[in-house]
This record gives sequence, C-alpha cells and structure tokens, in this order.
Amino acid sequence: MKFFVAALVLLALSLSVSAQSSEPEGVACKSPSDCPKGTTCVIEQMRYSLPSCKPLLKKGESCRPGAPWRSSSEYYYPNGKKVKVEGIYVTIPPCEEGLECKRPMGVCE
Repeated sequence: MKFFVAALVLLALSLSVSAQSSEPEGVACKSPSDCPKGTTCVIEQMRYSLPSCKPLLKKGESCRPGAPWRSSSEYYYPNGKKVKVEGIYVTIPPCEEGLECKRPMGVCE
C-alpha cells in the first residue's frame, strides 16, 4: 500500500512539473532585451522555428528594405507547447545602431 501511495505522489509531481513547462526546449529569447548586446531576438519563418539571439547586421551586410518585420504573438508547437514573444524580429535582424537598410540594394549603410 505504501508503494502505491508513493507511486501516486511521484506521478502527481511529474504531471505538475510537465504542466509547468509549457514552453518547448531551446527557446533562447522572448524579446530583444533577452539577448546580449550586439544581438537581437529573431524567429525564422519555418514551421516550429524557435526564437534565438542573432547578431545585428553590420555595415555592408544584406538587409530587408522597409523592414524589419516584428512579431508580438504566441507560437504553438507539438504536444501543446507554446511560447509568447514580444517585439521579436522575423527572419532578418535589423542593422546595427546608426546604420540603415538602404534601397534599392538592401545593404546596411
């Protein structure tokens, strides 16, 4: 009987721990402020991509004119996992501070 009660307690504890970790593993950031200086939070546009810290674009690097696109949303993953993000960049990070993505070439200058 003691074994049965102990097993039930362990099962309840494991269920409560798994319920608390509703985020998928590997989420590096949820907002740009979560990343170290010189980097920002970016999510790719591929299915089940996870947000990660990527370097800001340097002078001469390719960028997206008229962007960057930002997202404040919840992203859903298999097994009911989800992550809520605030103001992260989609696909391409912005240019470093003081640089601008110039048209028509799409280069940080």
